[in-house]
Amino acid sequence: MSWMQTYKGRAFDPFAVESFDFDIEEIAHGLSQECRFGKQSTSFYSVAEHSVYVSRLANRPKWGLLHDIDEFILPDIPKPIKHLGLCEGFLTVAEQMRDRASIQFDLGPYPKSHIDKVEWWLMQTERQSVMADVAPGQGLEDWARGEGPNIKIACLNPKAAKAFFLTEASKLGLY
Repeated sequence: MSWMQTYKGRAFDPFAVESFDFDIEEIAHGLSQECRFGKQSTSFYSVAEHSVYVSRLANRPKWGLLHDIDEFILPDIPKPIKHLGLCEGFLTVAEQMRDRASIQFDLGPYPKSHIDKVEWWLMQTERQSVMADVAPGQGLEDWARGEGPNIKIACLNPKAAKAFFLTEASKLGLY
């Protein structure tokens, strides 16, 4: 038996995702504890806070809020590592979690292309707010260009980020 314990004391079995009932408070709690950008931001910036901004920019706000649902209990793996082919099992569990969320919360299919575009756009604002300037000669010049949405990144502490997420979930009828 392989399982992980949620903060409310429930068992999450990554090999039986289809039978798990997500709890919005557990999702908010987990995402509020997870720092974005491989923990290399200049200030703590949680996945919970990021998810609220994605929700507000997405044409499917519920999916925007829950797009990183796997990170409520699994770690945030930065994209360059996540897509190297080393994390296939991890990515399968993440996809199963999105599929389960789609059913439980009646979200419809996951709009990956749209959410990816929203995240890229938001990342332009996020990097200006919570990342150091790109050092010259690093080959990151393209990443450092672009205008993002006019959003003030608050860098909320975990308790405030959790409340922010739960407020948004309530507005969307998820909580």
